[in-house]
Amino acid sequence: MLARARELRVANSVPRLKALGYEIVWWEEPPREPEKSSVRFVDVIPEFSKIERLRNATLYKHQVEAMEALEAGKNIVLTAKTGSGKTEAWALPAIKHRWKVLAIYPTLALSADQIQRLETYYAALGDRDAVLRVDRPTLDRFGGERFRRKLVGAKIVVTNPAFLLADIKRMAHGRGLLEDFLRELDLIVVDELDFYGPRGAHLILAMIQLLSEHLSSKPPRVAVLTATLGNPDELASYLTRITGRETKIIRGNPFSPKNRYIIVLGKGVDALKDYIRAYSSVIASRAPWIVELLDDEEEFREHLYEIYEALEAIGLRPPRPGLDPVEILASLVEADEDGVTLVFTRSIRHAEKLYRSLRERLGDKASKIAVHHHLVSKSKREEIERAAREGRLKMIITVRTLAQGIDIGTIVRVVHIGLPTDLREYQQREGRKGRRKNIPVTESIIVPAGLWDRKLLEAGSSALRQWIELPLEKVYINPKNKYALIFRALWKLFRNLPLEDEEEKILLEYGLAEETTDYLSGGRRLKASEKGIRFWRDIGFYEHGPPYGYRKYLYVRGRELRVGEEASIRDVVEKYQPGAFDPSTDALVVDVDPKKYRVVEESIEDALARSWIARAASLYEDVKRGWGEKPDLANDMKYGRVYTLVALNVRAPASGFGELEEQPIDVEWVIESRRPRLARGAEGRTRVYHETFTVKLGAPVKGRYIDYTYGYSFEAPATISSDDLRLGLTMLIVFLRLNPKYAIPLTLLQYHVLSAGSVNLIYLWEREAAGIIEELDWLRVAEEVERYRFPALAIPLAAAVDLTSALRLIRGEVSLETAARLAALAARVIAGHQQIRLGNLVIEHPRPSKSHGIASLVVLHETVQLESRQMQVLAIAAYNGENHITVTCRGETSLTTAREFAQKLLEVVDKLLAEGFKIYIHGVEQHNLLRRLLATSYIGISLLRQAEAEGKLVDIGSKLAEKLGSTPLLANLTPKIHDYAEWVQRAKRARDLDELETALKVLAKTLAETLYKVTLALEKGRIAISSKK
Repeated sequence: MLARARELRVANSVPRLKALGYEIVWWEEPPREPEKSSVRFVDVIPEFSKIERLRNATLYKHQVEAMEALEAGKNIVLTAKTGSGKTEAWALPAIKHRWKVLAIYPTLALSADQIQRLETYYAALGDRDAVLRVDRPTLDRFGGERFRRKLVGAKIVVTNPAFLLADIKRMAHGRGLLEDFLRELDLIVVDELDFYGPRGAHLILAMIQLLSEHLSSKPPRVAVLTATLGNPDELASYLTRITGRETKIIRGNPFSPKNRYIIVLGKGVDALKDYIRAYSSVIASRAPWIVELLDDEEEFREHLYEIYEALEAIGLRPPRPGLDPVEILASLVEADEDGVTLVFTRSIRHAEKLYRSLRERLGDKASKIAVHHHLVSKSKREEIERAAREGRLKMIITVRTLAQGIDIGTIVRVVHIGLPTDLREYQQREGRKGRRKNIPVTESIIVPAGLWDRKLLEAGSSALRQWIELPLEKVYINPKNKYALIFRALWKLFRNLPLEDEEEKILLEYGLAEETTDYLSGGRRLKASEKGIRFWRDIGFYEHGPPYGYRKYLYVRGRELRVGEEASIRDVVEKYQPGAFDPSTDALVVDVDPKKYRVVEESIEDALARSWIARAASLYEDVKRGWGEKPDLANDMKYGRVYTLVALNVRAPASGFGELEEQPIDVEWVIESRRPRLARGAEGRTRVYHETFTVKLGAPVKGRYIDYTYGYSFEAPATISSDDLRLGLTMLIVFLRLNPKYAIPLTLLQYHVLSAGSVNLIYLWEREAAGIIEELDWLRVAEEVERYRFPALAIPLAAAVDLTSALRLIRGEVSLETAARLAALAARVIAGHQQIRLGNLVIEHPRPSKSHGIASLVVLHETVQLESRQMQVLAIAAYNGENHITVTCRGETSLTTAREFAQKLLEVVDKLLAEGFKIYIHGVEQHNLLRRLLATSYIGISLLRQAEAEGKLVDIGSKLAEKLGSTPLLANLTPKIHDYAEWVQRAKRARDLDELETALKVLAKTLAETLYKVTLALEKGRIAISSKK
């Protein structure tokens, strides 16, 4: 076995690949290491001197910061990428103080390395039973009684969120397995919060709130660890609110050695250049840019795949780039180096085929390679891992099993035979290498082998690099997320705990609870409705449905084989319907059984015996022959020339939060021509694209998926076509993914454009309940996307969102600059963009909504002298973008009336502040009136002062004066204000108190609505003087 301290030798693959004749693109990423502190591990826990690698090791600065914050009783939000020692940041204080810890990891398989380290640390203290893994397999292995005994002695319980949610649900009705342990918690750790979608992240936070407020004897500290986070300040405020503990945000850098990225483009580039020169006259007449690139080495390499495609589109037959993965892998095995190369492929079948071919090629060196996937027995997999650690293996070919947390330690290189479409999966693969400090350099080699690789390379090799370097999607925390609120409310309802007003309100609003009479007390109480019971029964962590998925079976020669992991209910509805291609098995789904939770697959050849698949295959052959191409369905499906889509009927909410239902209606095969076509782009250059044709199968689809999410409908101007709207929305989604400020997952926002006569309606919803549609400042997004220059990567990303819209870009019908303007227009439609012009004054604001957190407040007060007494009339109006509050009252001038007025005003102000609104008033007169009316209420004056000090009560009068001078904006914006003000004066002169009260109420309401629009323009839009009249 290699000595731990000796530096591993890692061969440079660049000259090796060039010697084989491959054209490559390569670059290096410099090493990174977090800032170190002077604190040693043994200074914190002396027993760690027994662990060789920690004997002289020092802590990183962010680890010390985290440790000190936790020891001070604070929560932490630690943002740092893989390899930054996030585990030690919380584990050291936990071990030192013998805290009881609940550690939540995405899956225990993904976290095997961290769990093993924790077990090693406690073993140094002589406690080998301190770390307990808790999931369903553990329970099945131990049995109930043995598990309970182990739980008593555990210091750290490591579990996954799905198991924890199921156990917390049990606690709503009785006792959970972890209930006693949770009662004594000192620390909750959430690892990789960014791993989960918005729905999962908010359910985790809901569980933390229940643990803090109801299940633990005292609110435990919380440590949230994440690689990326959209709004850490919001999360920190939320954790502080639910635990009562201060929350510290800490940022750390990861450790990683120098990494060499290599994209293998193929062989035969010199032959291609010779071919272009030989046919230069023909090429220059159809695609002159190709000839122009001959003398620019870098640009030629950048557009290599597009050049091949363009030449074929002209009708030429250039030599294709030669790519032999077996040759490439054999050269890596033969390299004189230490360490292990990990090879990822798209499917088990492909991994096995590659393994067999490589063994034949290597001859007596075949013992240096192995294949590793879930169909290989567990004992064999463990032997392969052990051989790799001991230096007996040089290469392991795998699918996904070695991307999931297994730490071999000596992996120096990752080879991707085809990229995954999911960036997170790519980064999980990459995270397996360079995990020891004696590895000086690592390599990432990409060998194009699939549809996604080809689409990226057709957009230019820089597009592939841009995708590799794309930041991970951010998770955004919305403390007002209604999905999490429903979960907490139902849990408390079933546990017979009192509900807060907002919890009662949401359960009644969505029909999840109903009012009934308590027969013992005669009072009112809530009980779960049938709908609420179903919601509670089906709510799971990863999806809304039973806590198990569909098993996949592959029929091979009359035998039924269980393949792959279970598929979720939603994945079955969206991906695994009859006629759909499963790339993990290279097979077609032929049946779905929702009652038995089974998906049945057959090889493409066997599936053709089914009449409805045979009909689709026949149409596929007609299309291919019509294009002058040879049909080969199995090959086209494996390499992405035919890909399958499940057409869905989606019923999404259209006015906020509500029920989402997805139901499959058919399966479609999208056929793409092998031979490319040429089109003249908007900028005058010829562009390459592929013809597509969609075959509807009329498949026997089954199942449905129901959940809750946010969705809205918007009416777009009739001046924009539905096609332009779709393109604008597509590019808006691409922008929100590409811009690192947002980094919103590409699939989170989904849309449908409906044209009804002259009306275009946009339906926009979130695939998971994030609440981000109402949180984003869409007018700001519109300004940013209009100025944005889309990179080469934008086109393949657009094709992943909406192929039809992307083809308009690929064919050059629309330029990227025009697409950016359409995206800005779509963002303004979503914002409800309204523009008002008053002479040269321009006022723009988004659609009024409670989600802006703005409330306007107007108070009007009049005194009327009657014959023998003086009367006071008060009108209060507030508006939050959706709801009005109007209050009027009157009384004879007296201390009693003053107190009544103060109480009415206090109730309105308190309500707005309690609901989280920032209150805006206009002008010194309003400010003085508030103080005067509240003068008789000590609580009222205190509340007013506190709101002003915290910036929750704002006078926009001075801000408006700076912009507009003495222009009377409110009255000019709403001319009826003049009429209503005169109405008030007429009623006052007539001493008609009823009429005066009514007039004041109407005027106050109108002023509040107008003030809201002005405030919205100031805060989230713009008020400007334009040179255009």
